[in-house]
Amino acid sequence: MRRVLILCLLAAFAAPIASAGEEWSWTIPTDMTLEATDPSGRVVTFTVAARWNGNNATVTCVPASGSTFAIRRTKVICQAQYASHEDERNFDITVRDTTPPVVTVPGDISVRTSDPSGAVVTFAASATDLVDGDRAVSCVPASGSQFAIGTQRVNCTASDTRANTRTAGFDVRVTFDSITTPADMTVEATSFAGAVVTYEASARDRQGRAVPVSCNPASGSTFALGPTTVTCTATENGDTTTEQFTVTVADRTPPAIQVPPTRIVRTSQRLPVVVRFGISATDLVDGAVGPTCSPSSGARFAYGETRVTCTFADRHGNVSSASFKVIVTRARTVRRSAALFAPLAGTRVSAPPLLRWRAVPKARFYNVQVYRNGRKVLSFWPSRARLRMTRSWQHQGRTFRLKAGVYTWYVWPGFGTIASPRYGKMLGRSSFRV
Repeated sequence: MRRVLILCLLAAFAAPIASAGEEWSWTIPTDMTLEATDPSGRVVTFTVAARWNGNNATVTCVPASGSTFAIRRTKVICQAQYASHEDERNFDITVRDTTPPVVTVPGDISVRTSDPSGAVVTFAASATDLVDGDRAVSCVPASGSQFAIGTQRVNCTASDTRANTRTAGFDVRVTFDSITTPADMTVEATSFAGAVVTYEASARDRQGRAVPVSCNPASGSTFALGPTTVTCTATENGDTTTEQFTVTVADRTPPAIQVPPTRIVRTSQRLPVVVRFGISATDLVDGAVGPTCSPSSGARFAYGETRVTCTFADRHGNVSSASFKVIVTRARTVRRSAALFAPLAGTRVSAPPLLRWRAVPKARFYNVQVYRNGRKVLSFWPSRARLRMTRSWQHQGRTFRLKAGVYTWYVWPGFGTIASPRYGKMLGRSSFRV
């Protein structure tokens, strides 16, 4: 009795359909209406079952579950078979298209114009339908129309082939732009504070008359490094118009590095020698800075030519470099003349020196010639093996004075008379520095 009750409940839950006088029971969907998902219609799945005297029968439906059903009403015929017993049932599946196209429009559009009559505004709108694909869109007002100053609603409509229609809209706001400002600009910094920037801004009313305009920061102000937004405002008949632009002050100038000329270092040492030098750099924004050199000042330099490269990067990444040469060469050995012994070769003097040399037997006089920095400034014929220079003297009609420089002097012994001289071999060459 309990089993019969359970079977009755299950039969009631499955809503079986049985024919009078037959022992068939069916589980079959009722007629269904579904929305199309693409141009071919829709894929539809369903479940159908049949039993003969409580035994499961084989059921075949046409069209089968999982088939694509076209956009129309389609009758599904299901046949059941158990042994030699057969039965048939049917139901309807209707696929319809009631979904309107999707209309895509731009967001609200804002346009500025200096034309009192308004502005021509263009835009793009599109529509697509699940079944019909891309559809034509009609907008009122149309793209390319003249829009008056103010706000106007644009409505765009599209329909599919089954008269499903959808409308989407957006606003076009046209404002009268009475202010003329420069385009965004970038200027070079001239100091740590930034740069002084000048610009021009003007405003006119709808009749073309000039209207006062004020900007903040004002033209001629010092703009700090980085971007600054300039806001310009003009008022016409109680209506205020605002326009903005950006001034960017950038530091794109690398530091200026000052390096010495080629350094020539003479040494008698065989090992590398210490060479020191001074380097400086100045940046427009960062001021005086210290560059890095390779090799550095105070490093040891070997014989030969070495290029020193100095670089510096300012705080904004601008890099500059400069280089110079350091040449280390062996110092020449100064050979002192055995005949010219005072002053010693290379001596520094601050007063007129006494030139002395070895006396030559039978020499009646001597010819002494003195050159300053390679130019002959004195020729004298003393009778003794010495000559006291003075602070000034005459040579070839000109007056010369003892002043700073390198003096090189030569001595020749003289025989015979000064009027008819005969000179011997040069005694030697020496030098001193004043």
